[in-house]
Amino acid sequence: MITERNDRKVDSPPQRSGAVRRTVCYLWAAPNTCFAVGIGLLLLARFRVVQGVIEMHGPGVAWVLRRLPVSAAAMTLGYAVFGCDRLALERTRTHEHVHVRQYGRWGPLFVPAYLGWSLWLYVRGRDGYRENPFEIEAYALDSLLPPVSVKESKARRPDGFPNTPGGGKADAAADDTGRDGAGSRNSAGDPVK
Repeated sequence: MITERNDRKVDSPPQRSGAVRRTVCYLWAAPNTCFAVGIGLLLLARFRVVQGVIEMHGPGVAWVLRRLPVSAAAMTLGYAVFGCDRLALERTRTHEHVHVRQYGRWGPLFVPAYLGWSLWLYVRGRDGYRENPFEIEAYALDSLLPPVSVKESKARRPDGFPNTPGGGKADAAADDTGRDGAGSRNSAGDPVK
C-alpha cells in the first residue's frame, strides 16, 4: 500500500517488512547462490533472472545434471536453478521455486538438512528422495508428479505407470537404481530434484 505525505509517496510498513524479509532470505541463502553462480560460470551456462531467481542452462549444465547420482532435469542451489535447457527450467519452475523458498528459510543449513533427511531415510530402508520432507513440500505445491513411496514404486509397471486402472501421469521407473530412470519425473519424463 502506498500512502502520500507532503506530496511524496512512501512505502507503508507491510511493503517495507516484505522487502526486508526478502532481503534477509536472499542474504541467508547467498553462500549457496554464489556457489551456484560460480559453477554456472565454469560450465559456461546461459543466465537469466526469472521471478527473482537466477536460472542457468546450457550443454555443460545438462552434462552435469545427467551424471548426478540421480539424474535430473533441474536442480536448485540457493536462489539459483540449474536446468538441462530452457524448456526444462520452464517445466520445473514451480517445483524448483519451492526449493528456492526452502533455501530462504534454511539458508546454508539446507544442503546438510536435505542430505541428512535423505541419509536417515535410506538407512531406515525408505526412499530418500520421494519421502524427503523437502521434496514432499515441493510436490505438494507442484502439479508435475506427486511423491511415491518405495512400496508404491515397486507396484509400478516397467513403463513407470502405476498398476491401477487408467494408469496415471507418473513417469518414474519401477526401480530406484539411479541413472536408469529412477526418481521422480516431470511430465516430459525428466527427473526433478
